[in-house]
Amino acid sequence: MLKNEKNRGITLIALIVTIIVLLILAAVSIQMLTGDNGIITNASKVSTSNAYYSAEEQVKLTYMAVKAEISAKTVKSGTYDPTVASETTALATIVANDLGANQTGSKWAVDGSTAGTIKITYTDSKIDKDSIGTVNLATMDGTTVPTVVPTEEGIVHYKIKLLASQDAKLYTDVGVGETASEILERVPAMDARIANAENAEELAAAKAEKIAYYQSIYGSVVNYGKIIDTSLNNCWKIFYIGTMGDDTENHIYLIADSYINNSTNDFPTKIIGDTTYSYNKNGTWKEFFGWNTSSGIHRAYTTGIIGSSYATVNEIKKLNYKYFFVGNYTGENHSNMRCVASMLDTNIWVSYMDSTTNGKAKYAIGGPTIEMLFKSYNQTHGTNLGEKVISEAGYKINIEDNATTGWTNNITSVLNTTDTNRLYVSDIETIYATAYWLASSAADSYGDFGILCVNNCGDVSYSSFSDSNFGFRPIVCLKSNVQLEEMPDGTYELR
Repeated sequence: MLKNEKNRGITLIALIVTIIVLLILAAVSIQMLTGDNGIITNASKVSTSNAYYSAEEQVKLTYMAVKAEISAKTVKSGTYDPTVASETTALATIVANDLGANQTGSKWAVDGSTAGTIKITYTDSKIDKDSIGTVNLATMDGTTVPTVVPTEEGIVHYKIKLLASQDAKLYTDVGVGETASEILERVPAMDARIANAENAEELAAAKAEKIAYYQSIYGSVVNYGKIIDTSLNNCWKIFYIGTMGDDTENHIYLIADSYINNSTNDFPTKIIGDTTYSYNKNGTWKEFFGWNTSSGIHRAYTTGIIGSSYATVNEIKKLNYKYFFVGNYTGENHSNMRCVASMLDTNIWVSYMDSTTNGKAKYAIGGPTIEMLFKSYNQTHGTNLGEKVISEAGYKINIEDNATTGWTNNITSVLNTTDTNRLYVSDIETIYATAYWLASSAADSYGDFGILCVNNCGDVSYSSFSDSNFGFRPIVCLKSNVQLEEMPDGTYELR
């Protein structure tokens, strides 16, 4: 008798369960291979890191070779300046040879065309800037460099800065530009040569070198991006680099090369409650601060509205350091300071910032102060113009900063009107204005009505704030880590 045999095949439910388990295992395996911490991803990161840090080690070795060459030449000649063009080129050749930059297919490129700076570029497709992440780097001598992220895919920038003090510094991953502090690193050596000059000829040459250095930078056009007036071919120019007052942080300051068009929408206003206070934009520039109108901009800065000196941020007050901190004046109840306060109110000039969150600008104001103007002009012309605070009404000025007499409210033709860059005296005065206001008050015969200004003849003078035909050239302060990168046409990009 035959026995019935059971079918022993896989049931549909068991098959489905098996498939689900296999899918889960596959997903886990794929994640382990390709996820953020996966085997393949980590292997890629290792490859990126190896390529990146291998390049960094190579450039550090060649940097040490440059340092050794500088030291050897200094010992041999007694005095040696690696920042002159011919020596920069010679040192760049050493770098290129050490890195094999001249070999076919090399990943290295070396540029020594800028006196005092050797720029090095390493290109490798294995370098993924996102995989490297932020890198907290420092120069080899311990000078800290801001935490940065490599900015270009597959490209890393290095820079060896040659210093006139027979030294050099290596910067990595900070781009090919220079911050305000880097630009000023060469100045102490120039000051030392001035102080140590043994005769009149050496002194004149040392002073000329320093003036030429500032002239090569100040007045240069910067591609900042904010339009002053679309009807004009205008731009922003480097006005001053350094500190203000007793601040220790260096900044780059830009100035608009044209006046604000009185029809532009970027003219600042200040709103307090239901009232909008504004400048008089009737096309005549008459009483531009609106003294005779109830909603004139100066009326927003009465006692108690903003507080002592109408500018509560010390960084802004230090732009007029001698007034607020040396003289310890507040400016309250002085009519001219109400007008100056509107120029120093960073809250109403924000339209001239490239961004209020993550841009290059730290703040913008309505114009330079007398202290900033004279700092800049003295650097580029070797003059010794000075300003001092006479009273709470404001400043007086002099052609000699340390003079005991001759302090005045007006110095005629003191600023050079033949400078080709027209940095200090705009060449388009007759279009919108014949002078621009400085963000500093004047102690003058008007009592507390005077504001310092620069007119189209190169005079540094003063006028009543109700005067006509005066305008504004805004100032933008860039953040301290912003770099200037020179372009082949002599303009600068911000990095």
